[in-house]
Amino acid sequence: MATALDRLISKSGYDKELWKQNQQDIGKVKPTEFDYSLYQQYESALAPMRQFIEFSQGANVVVHMELFEARMAVERLSANFFMMYENLSASLEHRSHDLTKRRMNQFVCSTSFIGSVGDKAGSKTEVEMIECVEVCRRIAARELATRLKFYERGDDYKDEYETSISEDLLAGLVPCAKLTVMKMMGAIINPLFQNKKRMIGAGLCTDSQYEHGYEELMSRLVRYFDSLSKNSNVAVSAPSVAGTPVENKWSDGEDDDVLLVSESVLRAKAELDKYETWKKFKFLPRVKPVKTLGGYDSIGHKEVEAAISIGPVIDKGEGVALISGKNHANYINQKGYYDIVGFFMDHQTDFP
Repeated sequence: MATALDRLISKSGYDKELWKQNQQDIGKVKPTEFDYSLYQQYESALAPMRQFIEFSQGANVVVHMELFEARMAVERLSANFFMMYENLSASLEHRSHDLTKRRMNQFVCSTSFIGSVGDKAGSKTEVEMIECVEVCRRIAARELATRLKFYERGDDYKDEYETSISEDLLAGLVPCAKLTVMKMMGAIINPLFQNKKRMIGAGLCTDSQYEHGYEELMSRLVRYFDSLSKNSNVAVSAPSVAGTPVENKWSDGEDDDVLLVSESVLRAKAELDKYETWKKFKFLPRVKPVKTLGGYDSIGHKEVEAAISIGPVIDKGEGVALISGKNHANYINQKGYYDIVGFFMDHQTDFP
C-alpha cells in the first residue's frame, strides 16, 4: 500500500514499470476513481492504528498513558464511522502536492450507522464506507486487541469471525484475566482516570484485570517498605462473616480469626488508600476532550459523553486544591498528559 501511494503522488502519477509493460492498455496503468476512493478511505480508516504506533515509538513514552492510548485505538477502529480527509488528488489535471492543506471534513460511515447530526459536525459530505475498508478496520481492531493481550480466543472462536462484519466485533474473544503489569499499574496511579469504577466504565479494564493490577501495585509498595527496615508480623483480627460457622471439624480450638500481617502491608495499604482520596473527582480539573475513551457503545455508535477525556486544561473547574496546596491542573501539559513524576516529587512526604 505504501508503494502504491508513493507511485500515485509521483510526478507522472503512474507506475513506470506498469507503463512500460502496458502502454497499449492505459486502463491497467491509470488509477481508477475507485482506486482513489479506496486509498483515501484506507488512510483515514486506519489512522487510529498509525497514531498508536507513533505514540508507542515516541522518545518519551508516557507509561501511565499506554493502556489508555491502546484502548482508544481499538475503540476508534471498532466504530462504524470515521472522519476522512478531503481528496485533493482525484483530478490528474489539478493535483495538489501540498497534502498538509487537506481538511478532515468528510464523514464516512457503514450502512449500519445510526447516529445523530452531532456525529457529522464539520463534515462537508457523507460517504459510504467501502466494504473491504470496513473489514480491514475489523481485522485491525481484533488483531491489536489480541496482540496486546486485552482479549484471547474463547471456546466458541471461529476463523470466519475475523472478517465477518455481520458478527459482533469481539465475537469468539473473551477478556484476558489480567493485563500487562506496567500498563495496568500505570493506569491505576493516573489521577485523571479517577477510580476503579470509572476505569471499568470507560473500558480501560475489567474488574478482574483491575484487581490483578492492584495486587501487583500493592506488592511493590510492600517490598519498598520491607526494604526500609525489618518489619515483624503483627496480629490483626479478621472479622467473621455473618452467618458462617466459626468452627469446623478441623478447628483446633484456637482463634481462627487472627491473621499475621506485616507492618509493611499495613503501611502500603494506608498509603494507597490515601492516594485514592487525592484522585477524587472534586480535585480534578476540566479538560478539553482531545482524546476520549468510553465514547462508543458496543456496536460502534457514539455515546453522548465519553467516560474519560484527555486534553489541555480548560479551567480548574471542580479541581479544588489538594491538601498540599497544589492542583492536579499544575501537572497536565498541553497534550493532556499528566506529569506523574513531578507530582510525586512534590509530594514525597505524603507518598514516600
